Amino acid sequence: MIRQEIVDDFGEDLLFLEEDYFDSAILGVTDTGRVVYDVDRLVSLFCDNNDCSYEDALEYIEFNTLGAYVGDQTPVYLQLKVDP
Repeated sequence: MIRQEIVDDFGEDLLFLEEDYFDSAILGVTDTGRVVYDVDRLVSLFCDNNDCSYEDALEYIEFNTLGAYVGDQTPVYLQLKVDP
């Protein structure tokens, strides 16, 4: 549902991650039309949907998602770090 709303607002040229369960990790869209995802949320969602440890999910996301370049519309991955 969020995916369709974003397409309606920003156009059909956007590139999303294949699994739609990752849609709740979407933070927004850049001014250049790239979808922005929250890395920590991606890892949590992967854990929940694949019954694996956090470490296994992080390794999978880092290798298969964060390092993938699929052209100018490659999504942006943001990892927030807050120092106390």
